[in-house]
Amino acid sequence: MVPLRFLVVAALLIPLAAGAQIKREQLDEALEAARNGHVDSPDKSKLYRGAIEGALKSLDPYSTYLSLKDLERLRSRIKGRYSGIGVEIGIRDGLLTIIAPIRGGPAARAGILAGDVVVKIGDKSARGMTTRDSSDLLLGKPGTPVAVTVRTPDVAKSKRTLKLTREKIVIRPVEATLIEAGGRRIAHAQVSAFQRDTTVALATALEKLKPLDGVILDLRDNPGGLLSAAVGVTAMFLENGAIVSTVGRDGVPQSAYDAEGAHKGHEWLRSRELALAVLVNVGSASASEIVAGALSDRGRAVLVGEKTFGKGSVQSLITLSGGAALKLTTARYRLPAGRMIDGLGLEPDLTAKGDAALPLALDVIRSWRRLRGKRGSLLKARRTRWPRRM
Repeated sequence: MVPLRFLVVAALLIPLAAGAQIKREQLDEALEAARNGHVDSPDKSKLYRGAIEGALKSLDPYSTYLSLKDLERLRSRIKGRYSGIGVEIGIRDGLLTIIAPIRGGPAARAGILAGDVVVKIGDKSARGMTTRDSSDLLLGKPGTPVAVTVRTPDVAKSKRTLKLTREKIVIRPVEATLIEAGGRRIAHAQVSAFQRDTTVALATALEKLKPLDGVILDLRDNPGGLLSAAVGVTAMFLENGAIVSTVGRDGVPQSAYDAEGAHKGHEWLRSRELALAVLVNVGSASASEIVAGALSDRGRAVLVGEKTFGKGSVQSLITLSGGAALKLTTARYRLPAGRMIDGLGLEPDLTAKGDAALPLALDVIRSWRRLRGKRGSLLKARRTRWPRRM
């Protein structure tokens, strides 16, 4: 009789027939074989969880399994209160990537940048890590240390290991200041995240600064948040019309959001005489891209800065028995002009990096009336384009 171990090895060496399909029975058989035959007698719950996670990981970077602990963490992040190093992380080109460091957090203070690739967390390689895996390692009690190794793409010898201390992260969604330039009153409104109170906080901050000639909406390093908040902020600057829609499998339309009745009051913000520039960079993602893209497509604002991250998919929470859930990608966002965001991002109307972006946005505000009358003279001078339907 041939020993079982040789039969097993032989079976593994037989290639699958062309077009062979994995069936549900094979999944059940594989799990049962692992549970009963593995040398380490695996925990059944961990085995099943691993099977779910592996299945979701094969779909896209954002679909994942959420335990009760994971759900509580998610709720804390939505509220803008948690303990960690202060970063939003995603998957880009298959690599664990910093979408945005939170302003004032440990990661930002240490010099971690939007777009940096995570190489290691502690002594664990980030290769193949999911965003939930990274959260397990980065979140923790305030005062506890964690080492993070990152590198900046396309920059030689940029790999660096930073020793950080976790702390309580409290995100203030809006900070607005008044800039007086060239006889004009201009609001610089930094929106750090789209939370439940972001729309009201932004409207209140701008009301306190009026009268205004223009607004610079700063969405740099804003990783997104709630769709409802993104719709609310966009509607503040539009009288009516489309903001964003979602499309599901095979391009089937699912839902659409417009400015009609989305946010009452503050009518003065909707006047097209009020100049509007939106600052974006690689750390602008998801809800930020919806706001920036919709205002650009509707010809309401000029985008200034750098190309955005390109996270334009919709995740839905699907409750499982026992209180756990799936975070499953169920749709993608489509902007008013028909553009898709996911994997593509948004190109700015005027390109500027770092500290050069704000002065360029101020140029746009100061030149607003002339530009609206002469359609694009400033932008032609900058060798770029003016938004359509201005």
